[in-house]
Amino acid sequence: MVVFTKAREKLMRIIADHKIPLLEETFGRFGEVRRLASTDLKPSAIKNADALLVRSETRVDADLLQSARVRFVGSPTIGVDHIDLPFLRRAEIGFSNAPGCNARSVVEYVLTALCNLAHSQGESLIGRTLGVVGVGNIGSRLARDATRLGLRVLLNDPPRQREEGGTKFLAIEDLLDCDFLSLHVPLTRGSQDPTHHLFDQDQIGRMKARATLINTSRGAVVDNRALTRALESHQIARAVLDVWEGEPQPQVDLIRLATIATPHIAGYSSDGKLRGTWMVFQQFCRHFELDAESIELPQLSPPRTPVIAAGSLGPGAGASAEWCIQDAIQRAYPILRDDARLRETLAVEESARAHYFRSLRANYPPRREFAAFQLGAEFPSRARQLLTSLGFKDSGSSGSERA
Repeated sequence: MVVFTKAREKLMRIIADHKIPLLEETFGRFGEVRRLASTDLKPSAIKNADALLVRSETRVDADLLQSARVRFVGSPTIGVDHIDLPFLRRAEIGFSNAPGCNARSVVEYVLTALCNLAHSQGESLIGRTLGVVGVGNIGSRLARDATRLGLRVLLNDPPRQREEGGTKFLAIEDLLDCDFLSLHVPLTRGSQDPTHHLFDQDQIGRMKARATLINTSRGAVVDNRALTRALESHQIARAVLDVWEGEPQPQVDLIRLATIATPHIAGYSSDGKLRGTWMVFQQFCRHFELDAESIELPQLSPPRTPVIAAGSLGPGAGASAEWCIQDAIQRAYPILRDDARLRETLAVEESARAHYFRSLRANYPPRREFAAFQLGAEFPSRARQLLTSLGFKDSGSSGSERA
Protein backbone atom coordinates (compact mmCIF):
# COMPACT_ATOMS: atom_id res chain seq x y z
CA MET A 1 0.00 0.00 0.00
CA VAL A 2 1.27 3.43 -0.93
CA VAL A 3 1.46 6.07 1.80
CA PHE A 4 1.46 9.63 0.48
CA THR A 5 4.29 11.80 1.72
CA LYS A 6 3.65 15.41 2.69
CA ALA A 7 4.99 16.55 -0.67
CA ARG A 8 2.75 14.16 -2.55
CA GLU A 9 -0.29 15.05 -0.43
CA LYS A 10 -0.06 18.66 -1.57
CA LEU A 11 -0.48 17.51 -5.16
CA MET A 12 -3.80 15.73 -4.48
CA ARG A 13 -6.66 18.03 -5.48
CA ILE A 14 -10.16 17.19 -4.34
CA ILE A 15 -13.16 19.17 -5.58
CA ALA A 16 -16.33 18.58 -3.58
CA ASP A 17 -19.89 19.75 -3.24
CA HIS A 18 -19.79 22.16 -0.32
CA LYS A 19 -22.73 20.46 1.42
CA ILE A 20 -20.91 17.15 1.93
CA PRO A 21 -20.04 16.98 5.65
CA LEU A 22 -16.68 16.36 7.33
CA LEU A 23 -14.59 16.65 4.17
CA GLU A 24 -11.57 18.20 5.85
CA GLU A 25 -11.56 15.60 8.64
CA THR A 26 -11.47 12.79 6.08
CA PHE A 27 -10.33 13.66 2.55
CA GLY A 28 -8.41 16.72 3.74
CA ARG A 29 -5.76 14.46 5.24
CA PHE A 30 -4.57 13.51 1.76
CA GLY A 31 -4.65 16.79 -0.06
CA GLU A 32 -6.36 20.09 -0.68
CA VAL A 33 -10.16 20.07 -0.50
CA ARG A 34 -11.94 22.79 -2.41
CA ARG A 35 -15.65 23.15 -1.68
CA LEU A 36 -17.98 24.44 -4.40
CA ALA A 37 -21.73 24.87 -4.71
CA SER A 38 -23.32 22.21 -6.91
CA THR A 39 -24.14 24.88 -9.50
CA ASP A 40 -20.40 25.68 -9.75
CA LEU A 41 -19.28 22.10 -10.42
CA LYS A 42 -18.56 22.74 -14.10
CA PRO A 43 -15.85 21.43 -16.46
CA SER A 44 -13.69 24.52 -16.04
CA ALA A 45 -13.79 24.25 -12.24
CA ILE A 46 -12.83 20.56 -11.98
CA LYS A 47 -10.40 20.08 -14.87
CA ASN A 48 -7.34 19.87 -12.60
CA ALA A 49 -8.94 17.77 -9.86
CA ASP A 50 -7.77 14.26 -8.97
CA ALA A 51 -11.06 13.41 -7.29
CA LEU A 52 -14.60 14.76 -7.56
CA LEU A 53 -17.20 14.39 -4.80
CA VAL A 54 -20.80 15.19 -5.69
CA ARG A 55 -24.35 14.91 -4.40
CA SER A 56 -27.38 13.85 -6.40
CA GLU A 57 -27.90 17.36 -7.82
CA THR A 58 -24.80 17.06 -10.06
CA ARG A 59 -24.93 15.07 -13.28
CA VAL A 60 -21.59 13.28 -13.80
CA ASP A 61 -21.01 12.29 -17.42
CA ALA A 62 -18.72 12.86 -20.40
CA ASP A 63 -19.81 16.49 -20.73
CA LEU A 64 -18.52 17.18 -17.23
CA LEU A 65 -15.38 15.03 -17.20
CA GLN A 66 -14.21 14.75 -20.81
CA SER A 67 -11.40 17.30 -20.36
CA ALA A 68 -10.71 16.69 -16.67
CA ARG A 69 -7.91 14.66 -15.11
CA VAL A 70 -10.32 13.25 -12.49
CA ARG A 71 -9.50 9.62 -11.62
CA PHE A 72 -12.11 9.04 -8.90
CA VAL A 73 -15.73 10.13 -8.46
CA GLY A 74 -17.53 9.71 -5.16
CA SER A 75 -21.17 10.36 -4.32
CA PRO A 76 -22.22 9.81 -0.69
CA THR A 77 -25.75 8.91 -1.79
CA ILE A 78 -27.66 5.66 -2.16
CA GLY A 79 -28.73 6.32 -5.77
CA VAL A 80 -26.69 6.53 -8.96
CA ASP A 81 -29.30 8.10 -11.26
CA HIS A 82 -27.04 11.14 -11.64
CA ILE A 83 -23.95 9.12 -12.61
CA ASP A 84 -23.10 7.88 -16.11
CA LEU A 85 -21.56 4.61 -14.96
CA PRO A 86 -20.78 3.23 -18.45
CA PHE A 87 -18.78 6.38 -19.23
CA LEU A 88 -16.81 6.09 -15.97
CA ARG A 89 -15.98 2.47 -16.75
CA ARG A 90 -14.83 3.31 -20.28
CA ALA A 91 -12.72 6.17 -18.97
CA GLU A 92 -11.31 3.94 -16.20
CA ILE A 93 -12.42 6.40 -13.54
CA GLY A 94 -13.01 4.90 -10.11
CA PHE A 95 -16.44 5.35 -8.54
CA SER A 96 -18.12 4.85 -5.21
CA ASN A 97 -21.51 5.69 -3.81
CA ALA A 98 -22.87 4.80 -0.36
CA PRO A 99 -25.71 2.27 -0.59
CA GLY A 100 -27.57 1.91 2.69
CA CYS A 101 -25.94 4.95 4.31
CA ASN A 102 -29.28 6.61 5.02
CA ALA A 103 -31.41 3.49 5.55
CA ARG A 104 -31.68 4.05 9.29
CA SER A 105 -32.68 7.67 8.73
CA VAL A 106 -35.51 6.76 6.35
CA VAL A 107 -36.77 4.01 8.63
CA GLU A 108 -36.89 6.42 11.56
CA TYR A 109 -38.75 8.95 9.41
CA VAL A 110 -41.46 6.36 8.64
CA LEU A 111 -41.67 5.14 12.24
CA THR A 112 -42.04 8.73 13.44
CA ALA A 113 -44.74 9.42 10.86
CA LEU A 114 -46.64 6.31 11.96
CA CYS A 115 -46.46 7.38 15.60
CA ASN A 116 -47.57 10.90 14.72
CA LEU A 117 -50.55 9.61 12.73
CA ALA A 118 -51.59 7.27 15.54
CA HIS A 119 -51.33 10.05 18.12
CA SER A 120 -53.27 12.56 16.02
CA GLN A 121 -56.11 10.05 15.58
CA GLY A 122 -56.02 8.80 19.15
CA GLU A 123 -55.42 5.28 17.86
CA SER A 124 -53.08 2.42 18.64
CA LEU A 125 -50.64 1.00 16.10
CA ILE A 126 -50.83 -2.42 17.68
CA GLY A 127 -52.60 -4.85 15.36
CA ARG A 128 -52.77 -2.42 12.42
CA THR A 129 -51.36 -3.58 9.07
CA LEU A 130 -48.40 -2.07 7.25
CA GLY A 131 -47.62 -3.00 3.67
CA VAL A 132 -43.98 -2.57 2.69
CA VAL A 133 -43.43 -2.31 -1.07
CA GLY A 134 -39.75 -2.93 -1.80
CA VAL A 135 -37.89 -4.98 0.80
CA GLY A 136 -34.29 -3.96 0.31
CA ASN A 137 -32.01 -2.26 2.79
CA ILE A 138 -34.67 0.17 3.98
CA GLY A 139 -37.78 -1.94 3.58
CA SER A 140 -36.37 -4.92 5.48
CA ARG A 141 -35.31 -2.73 8.42
CA LEU A 142 -38.68 -0.99 8.46
CA ALA A 143 -40.50 -4.34 8.49
CA ARG A 144 -38.46 -5.49 11.49
CA ASP A 145 -38.95 -2.30 13.50
CA ALA A 146 -42.64 -1.90 12.63
CA THR A 147 -43.22 -5.46 13.87
CA ARG A 148 -41.60 -4.44 17.15
CA LEU A 149 -44.12 -1.60 17.40
CA GLY A 150 -46.91 -4.14 17.15
CA LEU A 151 -47.91 -3.72 13.52
CA ARG A 152 -48.71 -6.68 11.30
CA VAL A 153 -46.37 -6.33 8.30
CA LEU A 154 -46.98 -7.60 4.76
CA LEU A 155 -44.18 -7.58 2.18
CA ASN A 156 -44.05 -7.09 -1.59
CA ASP A 157 -40.85 -7.43 -3.63
CA PRO A 158 -41.18 -9.17 -7.03
CA PRO A 159 -37.41 -9.49 -7.72
CA ARG A 160 -36.84 -11.10 -4.33
CA GLN A 161 -39.89 -13.30 -4.78
CA ARG A 162 -38.51 -14.66 -8.04
CA GLU A 163 -35.10 -15.22 -6.49
CA GLU A 164 -36.14 -16.63 -3.12
CA GLY A 165 -39.56 -18.15 -3.75
CA GLY A 166 -41.73 -19.18 -0.81
CA THR A 167 -44.65 -17.32 0.73
CA LYS A 168 -42.80 -14.45 2.41
CA PHE A 169 -43.58 -11.99 -0.37
CA LEU A 170 -47.09 -11.23 -1.58
CA ALA A 171 -48.51 -9.77 -4.77
CA ILE A 172 -49.06 -6.03 -4.52
CA GLU A 173 -52.81 -6.62 -4.78
CA ASP A 174 -52.63 -8.42 -1.44
CA LEU A 175 -51.29 -5.28 0.25
CA LEU A 176 -53.97 -2.85 -0.90
CA ASP A 177 -56.18 -3.56 2.12
CA CYS A 178 -53.45 -2.49 4.57
CA ASP A 179 -53.93 0.44 6.92
CA PHE A 180 -50.58 1.87 5.85
CA LEU A 181 -48.59 1.37 2.64
CA SER A 182 -44.93 2.44 2.62
CA LEU A 183 -43.00 2.57 -0.66
CA HIS A 184 -39.26 1.77 -0.86
CA VAL A 185 -38.51 1.01 -4.50
CA PRO A 186 -36.18 2.58 -7.09
CA LEU A 187 -37.72 4.49 -9.97
CA THR A 188 -37.56 2.27 -13.07
CA ARG A 189 -39.17 2.29 -16.50
CA GLY A 190 -39.28 -0.48 -19.06
CA SER A 191 -37.77 -3.12 -16.76
CA GLN A 192 -39.35 -6.38 -15.70
CA ASP A 193 -40.73 -4.57 -12.67
CA PRO A 194 -41.35 -0.96 -13.72
CA THR A 195 -42.15 1.33 -10.80
CA HIS A 196 -42.97 4.58 -12.61
CA HIS A 197 -46.55 5.36 -11.49
CA LEU A 198 -46.68 2.01 -9.72
CA PHE A 199 -49.41 3.62 -7.67
CA ASP A 200 -51.64 5.15 -10.32
CA GLN A 201 -55.34 5.96 -10.29
CA ASP A 202 -56.26 2.29 -10.45
CA GLN A 203 -53.98 1.11 -7.63
CA ILE A 204 -54.82 4.04 -5.38
CA GLY A 205 -58.53 3.47 -6.04
CA ARG A 206 -58.24 -0.09 -4.78
CA MET A 207 -56.75 0.92 -1.43
CA LYS A 208 -59.07 0.93 1.58
CA ALA A 209 -60.76 4.25 2.30
CA ARG A 210 -59.07 4.74 5.68
CA ALA A 211 -55.61 3.92 4.32
CA THR A 212 -52.45 6.03 4.45
CA LEU A 213 -49.94 6.04 1.58
CA ILE A 214 -46.33 6.80 2.59
CA ASN A 215 -43.76 7.59 -0.08
CA THR A 216 -40.08 8.15 0.72
CA SER A 217 -38.71 6.49 -2.44
CA ARG A 218 -39.08 8.58 -5.61
CA GLY A 219 -41.84 11.04 -6.42
CA ALA A 220 -42.87 9.45 -9.72
CA VAL A 221 -43.48 6.05 -8.13
CA VAL A 222 -46.86 7.62 -7.32
CA ASP A 223 -49.00 9.40 -9.89
CA ASN A 224 -49.22 12.69 -8.00
CA ARG A 225 -52.25 13.96 -9.89
CA ALA A 226 -54.14 10.74 -9.24
CA LEU A 227 -53.21 10.92 -5.55
CA THR A 228 -54.40 14.52 -5.37
CA ARG A 229 -57.79 13.52 -6.77
CA ALA A 230 -58.01 10.57 -4.38
CA LEU A 231 -57.32 12.75 -1.35
CA GLU A 232 -59.71 15.47 -2.52
CA SER A 233 -62.52 12.92 -2.92
CA HIS A 234 -61.59 11.08 0.31
CA GLN A 235 -60.96 7.94 -1.70
CA ILE A 236 -58.06 7.36 0.69
CA ALA A 237 -57.67 9.06 4.04
CA ARG A 238 -54.10 10.28 4.26
CA ALA A 239 -50.73 10.60 2.57
CA VAL A 240 -47.26 11.08 4.01
CA LEU A 241 -44.99 12.39 1.27
CA ASP A 242 -41.29 13.19 1.32
CA VAL A 243 -40.75 12.90 -2.45
CA TRP A 244 -42.65 14.55 -5.27
CA GLU A 245 -43.12 14.55 -9.00
CA GLY A 246 -41.78 17.76 -10.46
CA GLU A 247 -39.14 18.36 -7.78
CA PRO A 248 -37.96 20.95 -6.95
CA GLN A 249 -41.42 22.37 -7.63
CA PRO A 250 -43.98 19.94 -6.16
CA GLN A 251 -47.67 20.20 -6.88
CA VAL A 252 -49.01 22.81 -4.44
CA ASP A 253 -52.45 21.20 -4.08
CA LEU A 254 -50.84 17.93 -3.04
CA ILE A 255 -48.73 19.62 -0.38
CA ARG A 256 -51.92 21.11 1.07
CA LEU A 257 -53.71 17.77 1.07
CA ALA A 258 -50.90 15.64 2.49
CA THR A 259 -51.13 14.89 6.19
CA ILE A 260 -47.35 15.12 6.48
CA ALA A 261 -45.35 16.81 3.70
CA THR A 262 -41.56 17.19 3.76
CA PRO A 263 -38.92 18.37 1.24
CA HIS A 264 -37.13 15.11 0.32
CA ILE A 265 -35.21 14.90 3.61
CA ALA A 266 -36.24 11.49 5.01
CA GLY A 267 -32.68 10.24 4.57
CA TYR A 268 -31.03 13.47 5.71
CA SER A 269 -30.00 12.59 9.26
CA SER A 270 -26.56 13.84 10.24
CA ASP A 271 -25.61 10.24 11.03
CA GLY A 272 -26.59 9.06 7.56
CA LYS A 273 -24.64 11.87 5.91
CA LEU A 274 -21.56 11.00 7.95
CA ARG A 275 -21.88 7.31 7.02
CA GLY A 276 -22.12 8.29 3.36
CA THR A 277 -18.98 10.44 3.53
CA TRP A 278 -17.10 7.71 5.40
CA MET A 279 -18.11 4.94 2.95
CA VAL A 280 -16.92 6.99 -0.04
CA PHE A 281 -13.74 7.97 1.80
CA GLN A 282 -12.87 4.30 2.38
CA GLN A 283 -13.23 3.56 -1.35
CA PHE A 284 -11.25 6.70 -2.22
CA CYS A 285 -8.37 5.42 -0.08
CA ARG A 286 -8.50 1.99 -1.72
CA HIS A 287 -8.54 3.50 -5.20
CA PHE A 288 -5.49 5.68 -4.59
CA GLU A 289 -3.82 3.07 -2.35
CA LEU A 290 -3.73 5.38 0.64
CA ASP A 291 -3.05 4.23 4.17
CA ALA A 292 -6.14 5.17 6.15
CA GLU A 293 -5.92 2.57 8.90
CA SER A 294 -5.08 5.14 11.57
CA ILE A 295 -7.95 7.46 10.63
CA GLU A 296 -10.98 7.11 12.89
CA LEU A 297 -14.58 7.91 12.05
CA PRO A 298 -15.24 11.57 12.97
CA GLN A 299 -17.69 12.19 15.80
CA LEU A 300 -20.88 14.22 15.46
CA SER A 301 -22.01 16.78 17.98
CA PRO A 302 -24.56 15.38 20.46
CA PRO A 303 -28.22 16.42 20.25
CA ARG A 304 -29.16 19.61 22.04
CA THR A 305 -31.22 17.55 24.51
CA PRO A 306 -29.63 14.10 24.54
CA VAL A 307 -31.71 12.58 27.36
CA ILE A 308 -35.38 11.86 26.74
CA ALA A 309 -37.69 11.71 29.75
CA ALA A 310 -40.81 9.57 29.83
CA GLY A 311 -43.58 12.04 29.05
CA SER A 312 -47.22 11.81 28.08
CA LEU A 313 -48.98 12.66 24.86
CA GLY A 314 -52.54 12.69 26.05
CA PRO A 315 -55.11 11.45 28.58
CA GLY A 316 -54.12 8.16 30.14
CA ALA A 317 -50.78 8.14 28.39
CA GLY A 318 -48.83 7.82 31.63
CA ALA A 319 -50.16 4.31 32.12
CA SER A 320 -49.51 3.18 28.56
CA ALA A 321 -46.15 1.83 27.40
CA GLU A 322 -47.22 2.41 23.79
CA TRP A 323 -47.83 6.11 24.39
CA CYS A 324 -44.44 6.43 26.12
CA ILE A 325 -42.83 4.80 23.09
CA GLN A 326 -44.60 7.08 20.62
CA ASP A 327 -43.73 10.11 22.74
CA ALA A 328 -40.01 9.25 22.83
CA ILE A 329 -39.88 8.68 19.08
CA GLN A 330 -41.55 12.01 18.32
CA ARG A 331 -39.31 13.86 20.78
CA ALA A 332 -36.21 12.41 19.12
CA TYR A 333 -37.44 13.53 15.69
CA PRO A 334 -40.07 16.31 15.65
CA ILE A 335 -41.21 15.53 12.12
CA LEU A 336 -43.84 18.27 12.03
CA ARG A 337 -41.07 20.89 12.03
CA ASP A 338 -40.01 19.59 8.61
CA ASP A 339 -43.66 19.57 7.52
CA ALA A 340 -44.03 23.22 8.57
CA ARG A 341 -40.91 24.22 6.63
CA LEU A 342 -42.25 22.78 3.38
CA ARG A 343 -45.68 24.33 3.87
CA GLU A 344 -43.98 27.73 3.98
CA THR A 345 -43.48 27.31 0.22
CA LEU A 346 -47.25 27.75 -0.20
CA ALA A 347 -46.81 31.43 0.63
CA VAL A 348 -43.86 31.86 -1.74
CA GLU A 349 -44.25 33.26 -5.24
CA GLU A 350 -44.46 30.48 -7.82
CA SER A 351 -41.30 31.66 -9.56
CA ALA A 352 -39.33 31.28 -6.32
CA ARG A 353 -40.66 27.92 -5.13
CA ALA A 354 -38.03 25.76 -6.83
CA HIS A 355 -35.23 27.77 -5.24
CA TYR A 356 -36.98 27.63 -1.86
CA PHE A 357 -37.41 23.84 -2.09
CA ARG A 358 -33.72 23.38 -2.91
CA SER A 359 -32.72 25.65 -0.05
CA LEU A 360 -34.76 23.59 2.42
CA ARG A 361 -32.69 20.56 1.46
CA ALA A 362 -29.36 22.34 1.19
CA ASN A 363 -29.77 24.08 4.56
CA TYR A 364 -31.41 21.22 6.42
CA PRO A 365 -30.68 21.55 10.16
CA PRO A 366 -28.77 18.83 12.02
CA ARG A 367 -30.90 15.81 12.88
CA ARG A 368 -29.60 12.91 14.93
CA GLU A 369 -30.85 9.33 14.79
CA PHE A 370 -32.38 7.46 17.72
CA ALA A 371 -29.01 6.02 18.73
CA ALA A 372 -27.83 9.50 19.75
CA PHE A 373 -30.49 9.73 22.49
CA GLN A 374 -30.56 8.23 25.97
CA LEU A 375 -33.68 7.20 27.85
CA GLY A 376 -34.38 8.67 31.25
CA ALA A 377 -34.78 6.39 34.25
CA GLU A 378 -38.57 6.89 34.42
CA PHE A 379 -39.44 4.75 31.39
CA PRO A 380 -41.46 1.63 32.17
CA SER A 381 -39.49 -1.54 31.47
CA ARG A 382 -41.59 -2.62 28.47
CA ALA A 383 -41.22 0.75 26.76
CA ARG A 384 -37.52 0.88 27.62
CA GLN A 385 -36.93 -2.58 26.15
CA LEU A 386 -38.70 -1.76 22.88
CA LEU A 387 -37.07 1.64 22.47
CA THR A 388 -33.59 0.20 22.96
CA SER A 389 -34.40 -2.37 20.28
CA LEU A 390 -35.05 0.61 17.98
CA GLY A 391 -31.63 2.08 18.76
CA PHE A 392 -32.15 4.35 21.77
CA LYS A 393 -29.50 4.15 24.49
CA ASP A 394 -30.46 2.96 27.95
CA SER A 395 -28.51 5.26 30.24
CA GLY A 396 -30.02 3.99 33.46
CA SER A 397 -30.27 7.58 34.65
CA SER A 398 -32.36 10.55 33.60
CA GLY A 399 -29.50 13.03 33.10
CA SER A 400 -29.72 16.77 33.42
CA GLU A 401 -31.12 17.68 29.98
CA ARG A 402 -34.35 16.27 28.66
CA ALA A 403 -35.98 16.29 25.22
